[in-house]
Amino acid sequence: MEQVSASIEEYKFDIDKFLNSLSLVELKAYENKVFYDWDLWARPEQLEPKSHPYIWFLHTGKFWGKSRTGAETAIKWAYDYPGSDIAVIGMDFRTTKRTCFEKNLLKYINPDDVKSYNGSDLIITLTNGSSFIGASSVAFDNLRGNNFSFAWCDELGYWEHPEDTWDNLNEALRIGENPRMIITTTPNKDQGAFFRKILAEPDIVVTYGTIFDNPALSPKVRDRYLRMYGGTRRGEQELYGKLLEDNPDAKFQAEWFEKDVKLPVHEDGTLDVDRIVIGADPAVTSGEKSDDTGIVIVAKRDDEFFVLADRTCHKSPEGWASDIVEIFNFYKADVVVGETNNGGDLVGSVLKQAPGGKYLPFKKVFASRGSDIRADPVSLLAEQRKIKFTGRFLELENDLCTFSGEKRKRRGQGHYDRMDAFIWAMTELMDAGDPIWGFVVDPDG
Repeated sequence: MEQVSASIEEYKFDIDKFLNSLSLVELKAYENKVFYDWDLWARPEQLEPKSHPYIWFLHTGKFWGKSRTGAETAIKWAYDYPGSDIAVIGMDFRTTKRTCFEKNLLKYINPDDVKSYNGSDLIITLTNGSSFIGASSVAFDNLRGNNFSFAWCDELGYWEHPEDTWDNLNEALRIGENPRMIITTTPNKDQGAFFRKILAEPDIVVTYGTIFDNPALSPKVRDRYLRMYGGTRRGEQELYGKLLEDNPDAKFQAEWFEKDVKLPVHEDGTLDVDRIVIGADPAVTSGEKSDDTGIVIVAKRDDEFFVLADRTCHKSPEGWASDIVEIFNFYKADVVVGETNNGGDLVGSVLKQAPGGKYLPFKKVFASRGSDIRADPVSLLAEQRKIKFTGRFLELENDLCTFSGEKRKRRGQGHYDRMDAFIWAMTELMDAGDPIWGFVVDPDG
């Protein structure tokens, strides 16, 4: 074993090169002992903190070795705690299967210990009773009803439904004396508010890292990425693993919004405000690739504005219409303002056909100018600290603080639908009816 140990030091961090250096006899004798012993290959920062925090967050740049670390940490849990169920959550089914299961877990688990692998349901069962159970942020409801001891969350910064997935996972992660998770991701500025929420958790250890930390990475690959991203804002994120702050060119900045503000209420429980408006940016189709329907509720009290809720959803026209009627009645709102560019008269007609929606006050607005123009007067109010949040609306905040006047498709967040709904509601409350702000009110609406 001394000869093998010396070879390990010589080829540290490069398993393939090490195994190729062995004779067939040595390979047969030592392969399982060496290849599957993560403690031999891991850099010190790739080993789970001895404090065993609830969250171990690998907040790193590309090619740091975070996916391997996530897989090996999960595998160690499976061996150390026989009979454990371990959640493995990726961006979508295909990515979870390929990246987490086939390129990592199945590669680094000793095959002698694998009892079965179900590629359709994404379940690996070991001979000691432990199981790895795959899930994705696309089908986040599949996490409901499960009970996990551990979890590996891969590329959390690019989850399609981060909030819902996170909430469902935390409800399911509850078995054993010390259930915990590892998060492996390159940061994503579009999920900045979500990242900050997790980083504020009390029982968390964060490991930061860069593309330069992995000695097994080919210098040619590293140099190629340095040429691509070096000296750029995106390079700070992709190469150095930095969570970029708000876009300095964005129409809104996070610091402008006071959070968790409490509004006074009347004796009957209704909010003591002057007016409540529901802004809607509807989707006219309901397919998997359809946009979300933005639904944001905003109130005005004196010269201040308060976001009451963000109920943006991904539903059929009948589904979002039913939601709007329910929300209208719950908040005792004054009017629903809806964009009709894509849907034409569909929006009003669907609302009126929804149960209880026949006499719903609805104002049709048409976006004759771009979102950047419509956002300008609202942005000025926000900068004056006159717009406040009654809760933590992370996805709305992300939309606002990344929008610089140019609409672009972003994974899991459509075309800034919730931001558009917010702008429509605010514009109505501001009484800014001048078409210069980018809309025309239909007097027959």
